Amino acid sequence: MRFSRRKFLSLSAAALLAPSLGSARTLLSGPAFGSGWHGVLGAPGNAGILEDVIAQTIGWIDELFSPYRGTSYLSRFNRAEGLDWQSVPGEFADLAAYSLALSERTKGAFDPTVGPLVNRFGFGPIRGQAGGVEGIEIRDRELRKRRPGLTLDLNGVAKGRALDIMVDRLARRGVRDVLLELGGEVRCLGVHPSGRPWQIGVEDPRPDADGIHRVIAPGLRAVATSGHATQSYGTVSHLIDPRLGASADPRLASVTVLAATAREADGLATALAAFGPVDGPAFAIDQRIDALFLLRDGAAITDLTSGAFSDFIQA
Repeated sequence: MRFSRRKFLSLSAAALLAPSLGSARTLLSGPAFGSGWHGVLGAPGNAGILEDVIAQTIGWIDELFSPYRGTSYLSRFNRAEGLDWQSVPGEFADLAAYSLALSERTKGAFDPTVGPLVNRFGFGPIRGQAGGVEGIEIRDRELRKRRPGLTLDLNGVAKGRALDIMVDRLARRGVRDVLLELGGEVRCLGVHPSGRPWQIGVEDPRPDADGIHRVIAPGLRAVATSGHATQSYGTVSHLIDPRLGASADPRLASVTVLAATAREADGLATALAAFGPVDGPAFAIDQRIDALFLLRDGAAITDLTSGAFSDFIQA
């Protein structure tokens, strides 16, 4: 059976841990944001806390950012036809502002207004007019459009932000050792129950492969992967280069990013994948981003790392 990247990251983590966990291991999972979450705990008594935190966070994030829920703040903003200021919760305004800043930092490779273009390629529910981040204005807890028809799509960072919130809440409730995967993004607290660092696997992205390409020990850093191994139809990929209005170059099979937060790792992985096999590594090297690029050349895969990523590779 070939796992998707999202499922594989969590299950490979569990598989790597399994030989030494014994009775201390507690594995939990459930649905989230159209995919799922997986948690590995060393202390069985924390299972209820984990499930409670995840359920509360998923409900809140969906209420804010879901493009599929008509009552979410995101959907209401996107439906609005006028140019008046719209009041939003602070968390919404903060993530929108972060997305606009990330778009500027990545020179448009990350673009939170790309939803309608993604929809025209057959992915995602957001419809509207093509635009750009210059068409969205933010002040305090208010947003407005500078012209009708513009939309926001914060999926590129909302899942990562949800994972950060979950981990912060778990820590505040006394959970010390946990590996948590949410839709392909991973964060850890503490250590593996055996006392060694947590380890996770990065999938081999080739269609005929079924295994781990690299093993990394991220410590307290967040991990996010973006690539062409999932959600693609033939030569059309869900990864869009907003700068060109076209599918991203599939010769960059996947990119995995380590960052201080899952929000940052999530957004940067999306941007670097959109940049493609030449501009992506060049940008990551220039910006000192800790990233692993898996470049496809026919049937072969070549590794390229930037920043300090190589320091985290175990095998």
